[in-house]
Amino acid sequence: MSKCWNVCCVAVGIIIGLCVCNSAVAEDVQVERSPDAIAEQVLLALDAQQYARAAELLQDVTKKDMTPKMLYAFGWCAGLPACMGGTPEEAFVYFKRSAAAGYAPAQKALAICYKNGAGVTTNYKKAARWYLQAAEQGLKEAQFELAAMFCSGSGVPRDYELCRNWLEKSAKQGHAAAARVLGRMYTVNPAGWKDTKNLAKTWYKKSYYLGDMKAAYALAQIYLLEDKADDAKEWIREAAKLGHAEAQWNMAGFSTDPEKVYEWADKAARNGHMEASLALAEYFKRAGSDKDKEYLRIAAKAGSKTARKQLCRLRNADKRCTLLGLDVKGATRDTVVGYLKEKGLESAPVTLDGMLRYGSQKLELEKATCMRLWFNYEQAEKPLMKVQYELAYAFSSVQEVATVIKSLEPRFGAPYNHTPFRINPRKPWAVFWAIPDVDITLAYTPEKGVLLTMKPAEDVYSAIDSEELENAEHTAMHVE
Repeated sequence: MSKCWNVCCVAVGIIIGLCVCNSAVAEDVQVERSPDAIAEQVLLALDAQQYARAAELLQDVTKKDMTPKMLYAFGWCAGLPACMGGTPEEAFVYFKRSAAAGYAPAQKALAICYKNGAGVTTNYKKAARWYLQAAEQGLKEAQFELAAMFCSGSGVPRDYELCRNWLEKSAKQGHAAAARVLGRMYTVNPAGWKDTKNLAKTWYKKSYYLGDMKAAYALAQIYLLEDKADDAKEWIREAAKLGHAEAQWNMAGFSTDPEKVYEWADKAARNGHMEASLALAEYFKRAGSDKDKEYLRIAAKAGSKTARKQLCRLRNADKRCTLLGLDVKGATRDTVVGYLKEKGLESAPVTLDGMLRYGSQKLELEKATCMRLWFNYEQAEKPLMKVQYELAYAFSSVQEVATVIKSLEPRFGAPYNHTPFRINPRKPWAVFWAIPDVDITLAYTPEKGVLLTMKPAEDVYSAIDSEELENAEHTAMHVE
């Protein structure tokens, strides 16, 4: 009897278990088939760049499934050619329908469309209006964007109080950038608020604890201004740990251990710090290591024209730049004039700046009508500073420019910038080469026509163009 009772209990347990499992499966199936659940799967697939999967999930969606969230998912997929092959205009329509139904993420997306002119004419007022609707529903990203519009006065009157209020709402919900910008706002203090120094530190710290490396570095700057070097160094260290490239470069400067210097400099370089990349490239070049090329490539990827030039110089290591056979690098006025005279070339009278001009006869470049030479008269040997040819080209297409560049490859190799995308007689353009010891430019301006210029290269290996430094500083200020 006891054994039979046990068997019955087991059987009942199995049946109950099967019922529970079947019920759970049924619920899962029901959840998976709900429009919002499908929409969520689509959005997750898009975040993972699984565009084919997202499109597949949307294939069987019917008209009755078009909830606000589903319309939002369709909007993102329609705006991505790899997903549905749609257009920004189609995406805008989906976002607008979803936003009109009150779906906050779609309201933010619609604001972005109006702000960036994606699928609709740019309209900052409408962008602000839709950001406001999403922000009032508590969407922290929309609150942050709306605050930015109030700070800049884009689409709404500039209002620092409203900017601050919306930043606070966003930051209190955990938006790290909002907390950092609030810290920046209290640092700059455009509205003249009282006692903002501690508020700036408070919000920067909140942003840092939310994982924002820029906030840690901003805190370091505040402590530096207060002459608190130890505190500043500690926050630079924290920013460096989080991956802030400038802070990592600072840490390389603080370190006395060569291994630590290299470790931090390498991290800074690989995070896109141009100066760190070029400094390491110079170091390894002087050490006779091929590793200099690796850091030049990193710097070039970060946008360094200097690095692109040096890589081009290395690629064109077998090229020589000559003036009718005479090396341009190291040439002086006496050697050049004597050499050209032997070739049968006599210059026109010397101009006020000491420039020598030679006519078109026997010049080594096709279409060359004139050659000018400049020398540095401040030095006793009067070294050659620049050779410039006037070329009788009238380019009307990119293909014509490409043909001339191709014809120069045997002499100069491949250039380190792109051929101009279009030719407009009213707009200038330039193509650059770098070979051992010499820099070459083929340039057009409406005033001077087409000029080919050859200049002895600078000896400073790691020199960054002033324009590059200015752009880097501007980017840093913009990010901050």
